[in-house]
Amino acid sequence: MTVCIKTTYIIFPFFISLLLTGIVVLPCQAQTQKERNTLFAQLNYTDVLKVEIQTDTENLLEGDRFTDEYQAAKFMYKNQSGDDEVFEIKLRLRGRFRRKNCAIPPIKLNFDKDDLKERDWKKDDEIKLVTPCIDSPEGRDYIMREYIAYKIYQEMSPIHFRVQLIKLTLSDPNGKKKYKGWGILIEDDKTLAKRFDFERCEECYSIDADLFNKQSLEATAIFQYLIGNSDWSVILSKNIEILYQVDEKQDTTYYTVPYDFDFSGIVNPTYATPNYDYDLKSVRDRVYISPVGEESANSSIQLLLQKKQAIMEVVENFKLMNSISRQDVMEYIESCFDSLAEEGLKRPNRLIGN
Repeated sequence: MTVCIKTTYIIFPFFISLLLTGIVVLPCQAQTQKERNTLFAQLNYTDVLKVEIQTDTENLLEGDRFTDEYQAAKFMYKNQSGDDEVFEIKLRLRGRFRRKNCAIPPIKLNFDKDDLKERDWKKDDEIKLVTPCIDSPEGRDYIMREYIAYKIYQEMSPIHFRVQLIKLTLSDPNGKKKYKGWGILIEDDKTLAKRFDFERCEECYSIDADLFNKQSLEATAIFQYLIGNSDWSVILSKNIEILYQVDEKQDTTYYTVPYDFDFSGIVNPTYATPNYDYDLKSVRDRVYISPVGEESANSSIQLLLQKKQAIMEVVENFKLMNSISRQDVMEYIESCFDSLAEEGLKRPNRLIGN
């Protein structure tokens, strides 16, 4: 069982009693009017959101892909009342591998803070947009699989990125469509940190494992194992957001939030390669790359077993994914539970970065 409570107000005997009963304690997400008035909260209200982005697509996709200069764009969608919302925004490409190799790399959207203020929304002005690396039916399927990975982790931990599945039209100002298909909006890391009254740890490398919230690190590690993702590292702070909180005694506790799952076995894209650092032969091979000890690893397995039914229901109920892909994802997840029962966790000989 998982319970979330505001850490500032934990009474010590109550905290100990929760631990003794096997209840997992994690910080709560504050459900306040302040949080609901963020841009992402306004967008994150329906299963699928239709979004059109107009910008100079030629400059964006055929110009200098590695510039961090923003360019003008329009962001348009219908709000909960069915009225048109139009934002004058800025955007740029982001990522490393995808900028170089993808037909449509992921995009960073930057909204105008004054525009948000006029709507009485908080000034959390940045959102990430994930688009298919390959502009094809396969590429669209990869997007759906990555979306499912985010939704699975939401079952694993209350501290997670919020995501919004969208039907995206990317066009130039003349209305010529460059892309029409699926995409994922992901809340910005700064917005994530504010939801939990955490701070972002921007240059966090080789942090002692004992300084992490154990439940947070266990949830991240076993989730990555479940989806077959070896493209991450706590030591190198790779593809995880590290947040921290300082308590009244000035002790710092760190939390991990994973993202970017396109090289995972659950997505299984044709452009992904196995992680040879861990002697993997296939993208679908699993390895448990966490700096925690055996006792904590066993706790992470128990967490996964407790969440199995909820995880399977997330996939089974996601009817927007075609039945063949949905069945493949379910079988891949089931294979993790089968291998745990037969062989236990597969650990590497060493952790990269040690």
